[in-house]
Amino acid sequence: MTVPADELSAGFISFLANNDISVDEYSVKLPRYLRKRKHVDDAELEQDLGTKVERVPWLGDFIRIDSSVKVVHSTAYKNGAVIGMDAGSGIAARALQVGPDDHVLDLCCAPGGKLLYFADIMGSSGRGTLTGVDISNERALVAKNLLRKNFNRFRLFVSDGTTFNVPAPTRPLWILRKDPQMSDVLYDRVLVDAECTHDGSISHLTTSHGKVGWDKKLLDPAKLTGLEHLQASILENGFNLLRSGGILVYSTCSFAYAQNEGIIIKFLQSHQNAQLQRLPFCHELPLASLARPPPGITDCSNIDLSACIRVSPLHSQCGGMFQNAAPSLQSLKILAKPNSPSISENDSERSHHGIRVPSWLRRFQPIWKACVFAYPIGSTRKFPGTRSDLFSSSFPPPSPVIHSTRRRSASLISDSVTPSTKMEAFDNATLENQLTEQGSRIRALKAQGISKTDLQPELDKLKKLKDEKAHREAAKASLTSGSSKEGSNSEECPKTVSASVTNGPKLFDRAALESILFRRFFYSPSFAIYGGVAGLFDYGPPGTALMNNFLQLWRQHFVLEEDMLEIECTNLTPHDVLKTSGHVDRFADYMVTDSVTGDIQRADHVVKNALKERLEHDDQLKTNGPADKKAAKVKKPVEPLTGDVRRQYEVILEQLDNYDGDGLHKLIQEHNIISREGNTYTQPRLFNLMFETDIGPTGQFKGYLRPETAQGHFLNFKRLLEHNNDRMPFASASIGKSFRNEISPRQGLLRVREFTMAEIEHYVDPQNKKHRRFNEVREVVMTFYSAGDQMVAAGAKSMTIGEAVDKGIVNNETLGYFIARIHLFLLRIGIDPLRLRFRQHMKNEMAHYACDCWDAEIKCSYGWIECVGCADRSAHDLTAHSRKTGEKLVVRQQVDEPVICTRLALEVDKKKFGLTYRKNAKAVEGYLNSLKLDECDWNEDELKHLKAKMDANGGKATITGTDGSQYVLTHDVITIGEKIEKRFIREYIPNVIEPSFGIGRIIYCLIEHSWWTRKDDENRNVLSFKPAMAPTKALIVPLSNQDLFEPYIKKIAYGLRKAGVARTLFAVTVDFQTVKDQTVTLRARDSTKQIRESIPTVVGIIRDLVTEQTTWEEVRSKFPEFTQQEM
Repeated sequence: MTVPADELSAGFISFLANNDISVDEYSVKLPRYLRKRKHVDDAELEQDLGTKVERVPWLGDFIRIDSSVKVVHSTAYKNGAVIGMDAGSGIAARALQVGPDDHVLDLCCAPGGKLLYFADIMGSSGRGTLTGVDISNERALVAKNLLRKNFNRFRLFVSDGTTFNVPAPTRPLWILRKDPQMSDVLYDRVLVDAECTHDGSISHLTTSHGKVGWDKKLLDPAKLTGLEHLQASILENGFNLLRSGGILVYSTCSFAYAQNEGIIIKFLQSHQNAQLQRLPFCHELPLASLARPPPGITDCSNIDLSACIRVSPLHSQCGGMFQNAAPSLQSLKILAKPNSPSISENDSERSHHGIRVPSWLRRFQPIWKACVFAYPIGSTRKFPGTRSDLFSSSFPPPSPVIHSTRRRSASLISDSVTPSTKMEAFDNATLENQLTEQGSRIRALKAQGISKTDLQPELDKLKKLKDEKAHREAAKASLTSGSSKEGSNSEECPKTVSASVTNGPKLFDRAALESILFRRFFYSPSFAIYGGVAGLFDYGPPGTALMNNFLQLWRQHFVLEEDMLEIECTNLTPHDVLKTSGHVDRFADYMVTDSVTGDIQRADHVVKNALKERLEHDDQLKTNGPADKKAAKVKKPVEPLTGDVRRQYEVILEQLDNYDGDGLHKLIQEHNIISREGNTYTQPRLFNLMFETDIGPTGQFKGYLRPETAQGHFLNFKRLLEHNNDRMPFASASIGKSFRNEISPRQGLLRVREFTMAEIEHYVDPQNKKHRRFNEVREVVMTFYSAGDQMVAAGAKSMTIGEAVDKGIVNNETLGYFIARIHLFLLRIGIDPLRLRFRQHMKNEMAHYACDCWDAEIKCSYGWIECVGCADRSAHDLTAHSRKTGEKLVVRQQVDEPVICTRLALEVDKKKFGLTYRKNAKAVEGYLNSLKLDECDWNEDELKHLKAKMDANGGKATITGTDGSQYVLTHDVITIGEKIEKRFIREYIPNVIEPSFGIGRIIYCLIEHSWWTRKDDENRNVLSFKPAMAPTKALIVPLSNQDLFEPYIKKIAYGLRKAGVARTLFAVTVDFQTVKDQTVTLRARDSTKQIRESIPTVVGIIRDLVTEQTTWEEVRSKFPEFTQQEM
């Protein structure tokens, strides 16, 4: 489209002359430019568009076609293979030199073409993010709709580009959505494609000419002056948001000197720390001329404007535009960062690198999946499509020092479980051998009748070895987790550990711990005044607080950081759902019955308890220890076990989960296992663990209380995929109650009938189980107990998750990634790494839906307890539900190149099928559906078998329908043959990786790991929970009950509430000195050491301690210890 010179207004022609622009620029017929987003053959594209396609040599992924062609009707456009974008815009986008990991800001982003260009460069594997700003809500919505289908790491703000001041994310957007702390890092790349007169764009001229007129619309002197001020302001703001060494591109689609070179000259004259650089691909461009100083400006000799370029329609065959060439404005500013732990009096207006950020904006948390809208600072307009709780004061203000979650995880890896140590320094294998040998030597000397006096040196040697073992374990625990607990320094805080890493349950005073838990009402048996019901517990205030803190950390660690979709589903589940999933038939345990008393127990627990008691009894015999009175009821051998028998027992215990009912019965008989009353057990039989119920008043609709939360995820898969804009992979998460009718619930919270679960279902392409963030956890060192090692009782091994995946011990990267994330989470809440391992399920132990599974097992006084399962469920559930309901639970993925395949397929003549089978058609259709691998492909082996059967019987075959009746299939109803397909869309049922957390078990193990008593007073029990987990975190204590302390207590409480930590982990004492100088003491729970500082400083310290931004050791190093009050 062109504009003849005689149709241009006189005012506009004068404007062109003042800027040395020829009217011939508007007589050029320009082609239409398209950008290829996917690989499409030029010949196919020409056939699709119906016109010749010409490549643009200076923009590798651009093509140009005749401007009269309607692209929107083409297949390539509908499939997203091409998109319209002017070549001038492509030059500006290329000039920004965006990389996959860059944080990019576009201050005038609508309609989003350049943002999409950057998104395609970043791809799904990069860590970079896009932030777009536009003042128009309608135009920003266009950009949102363009990006949401193609990218998931972007934010859009409706805001004024001159005042926008939201910094770049230091963390992935999935954390920032609800993280109460704002980022403090500037952007790597900034694009200022400023508003202008658009005189370089012929399309703008032809749209506006004859309607309003350029003279009135944009060429008014007052409007031009305001436009230039706007351009300079946006450029200034963009530079303020640019990091040191970053790149900024300034571009317009105008030829006006004042809007281009004039803006750049004034900016560079006032910013000595910015410099121009030439575009690296400048020599490739067909340019009319390089930029030059505007008429009348002579004081710019020190500025090399040859680094700026002008793109001309006459020479470049695209819309006219200006850019500062190598538009690289490099900020050299070094800005101070606040690091005081105290809360500033002007906290509500704390700055980020000199940029004012109001408190309401710092609290603003994006809640949309990938797009957030904000209005300019000071605006009273509400955010469209957002919730009212965005402005809730419950969000704590940002900390002066911000630590990335990812950085904190890396620190944990390097400080606690570095690959270099591999924990060899604390390997007790050699020491265990020495202990065994010394014990054998002592027994042999006793058998020879050696006197006690002569035997004493050997006994002393044995005691020394035992002390050495205890010392090593304590040292290992201190190195691994000492720095993460306040006051864990052994010199400051001597303590008696109640249960060491290798101590058996006999050395752990469980009764004392349970007494504390019941007395403090962490939990108690439900319906206790009615006698209670086994396996049901109520949580008291401390236990509920502990549970809530756990769930909050779990959401932060998994749901927010991994950008998961959290859902909540019903507890009641219809029979058909659980029948399809396999739970009705296979969700069962083997139980045995005492042949006399009728007492029912789990068969595997009977075997495990009997053999463990025999081994413990054998240890007592060998060390002349006291007999266990409780265990004395069970018949045991009087003589010590032989080495072979002991080894046999140990192997059985390691492989116990691999035995079925017959195997367990054989073990009970072979090893003469009887009840405590001396009675035999019956043959093991299966017992389904689901609670059955009736739904509705008729009793005809059968249901169950759900045994897991996972089925709700699978039944909502289609909606979840749609909600995620059909992007893969993705994950859903839920927290809720599950119910299992345990045969013999025991061991407190470890085996109950109603419990809280937190489950994740991560949907992944079965052909690509790599994980884009796996390298972040590759070096995490963990303890693995593989199925192969269990078969030979070889013991667990320590290695990095990267080694485990590379060696094939862990099946794939996605499974390995979640195992490592589980490991880091358990360490984060306070689980002892020395009592944590990951054990692989053996073949017979594997759940009916799993193809691989690892359990996070935590050692406590009851032994190794399965607390978290991480299973690869393959496509079992989605496939089963899809076959049962006929609903396609599949992912449709467009392929870059069509795939031609030949496959065996079955086709049904639906008309004849219905007439032939009539009311039985559903039963026959069910049989045919069973021949499918999934919704897309048939099981070719089954089809070959059916075809051979029909060919051998004259085109007929007798089959069994889903109702159990016999039917005859004939060639006129079904046809089996080869089919050649050209597939543009790939359909597949995703595999599922499922981490499943038993929260009650984890909390109980955490309580055991956190319990200790003070060395100087064993009656002083301490539960050393980490700050984020502690239920009641501390106390504000007045020295006396006088009214004069009340204002200070209220001031401290208000400060803590404002910091988001209404109660904290430490004791704050208000005394008479507080009245004099408004200082208080802060005492740590574990070390009992204290400091004395002002109230604002103490509140800031507490906030940073509770949010894990500092440790008590760091606080002690900054502030002097307080030992005596000034009177």
